[in-house]
Amino acid sequence: MVSKEHHVTSRTVYWHLSPEQTGTVTDILVTNDPKVTALRDKYMDEEWMIKPEDPSIKATADEMMEGTGGNVYAIMKNTYNFLDTKFTYRTGVQILPKDAPDTLADKWGDCDDQSILMASIFRACGIPAWLEIGGLYDRGAATPAWGGHAWLKVWVPMLDGNGKFDPAISGTVDIDVVNDQFMFRDCYRYAEWESDGDGDHLLEYYQFISYFGAPEVSIDWESNIIREEGSVRYITSGGEVAATPGFGVVEAMAAIATLAVMGTVARRRRKS
Repeated sequence: MVSKEHHVTSRTVYWHLSPEQTGTVTDILVTNDPKVTALRDKYMDEEWMIKPEDPSIKATADEMMEGTGGNVYAIMKNTYNFLDTKFTYRTGVQILPKDAPDTLADKWGDCDDQSILMASIFRACGIPAWLEIGGLYDRGAATPAWGGHAWLKVWVPMLDGNGKFDPAISGTVDIDVVNDQFMFRDCYRYAEWESDGDGDHLLEYYQFISYFGAPEVSIDWESNIIREEGSVRYITSGGEVAATPGFGVVEAMAAIATLAVMGTVARRRRKS
């Protein structure tokens, strides 16, 4: 049995980008910038169930890149629309998630399955992408409750005022396809673990927290939201908040006064 208590302030972030503001796959692949090189080393290869080298994944990546000129925003949008319209949210009976080729063939999967598939497609295109795993508060359920959840982090190259790729103003965005959130992160979630690109570590995370049954959760949720419109910020891959052109953010603050979880944390959640 595990008992945890959190005191959290969460922020809703909306990345307001366009193809004109974002760079290309070539920008990611040819730069010698050490931060981008580190991202390529960690988040471009195969990683447990993430399979960018699989022929079916590579063929799908080619489809997502068609007509984009390699523009990262356009590829992201094509891939999001592909999963959002062609795939069904469904949980399986297996404890561990499916690998990407199986989800692609089945045209269904839960949050883990679809995030793993999207990461595979992005990596096959040449875009660093990885899983973030934690909890999501399902306010739309008959009985609102916390459940385990997974979504995607994607690194986006940004252009400066002269249309040149600038790693210094580039950073990560969030995509949660099963909850219809493209470059949007709501405040009703927390991240427990972020993939470091090591497939063994990703597998160990699932083995550690996978379980049968539902956790017992007691929660005191402060639902008052304070909104700030029109701020210009983004979250870098290192977690800093920086002012930069092109990243429009709508922030919402929500405090979780107390979250006590008895039992292991669920890794699966249903789409609300």
